[in-house]
Amino acid sequence: MADGVDLFLDHYRTGRDTAVLVCPGFYQHRRMTRCRRIGSAIAASGYDVLMLDLRGHGDSGGSYTFGAREPDDVQRVLDRVRPRFRRLEVLGFSMGAAIAIQALARSPQADGLLTVGAVADPDLIRPWTVSWPSAAR
Repeated sequence: MADGVDLFLDHYRTGRDTAVLVCPGFYQHRRMTRCRRIGSAIAASGYDVLMLDLRGHGDSGGSYTFGAREPDDVQRVLDRVRPRFRRLEVLGFSMGAAIAIQALARSPQADGLLTVGAVADPDLIRPWTVSWPSAAR
């Protein structure tokens, strides 16, 4: 269910017809050094990379919902980019991995899924307030 939140991603183009959608973890965004390194390394191996800012992170709008709305966001991105690629894989880290699992369980729009340190039970995560508002941006 789309709610109009703007989502941003960086596209590392290789000219190939295969791509990896990367879902960073909580408090991570596409312009962080580690995410850029991951994107560059995957692109160097011959895949286009779509590095996503989940809602409430980086330049994407909305507020983070700890897995309540983010799987719908990932599905929306997959719907939009899927026709462009012969193969499309998803790579998720931590909470981004849990979100990717939920999204693909609802609608398997990718050819593969790789998760790193997936949160096992998002319901056990307790939201908290962070004292530095720019931490997720």
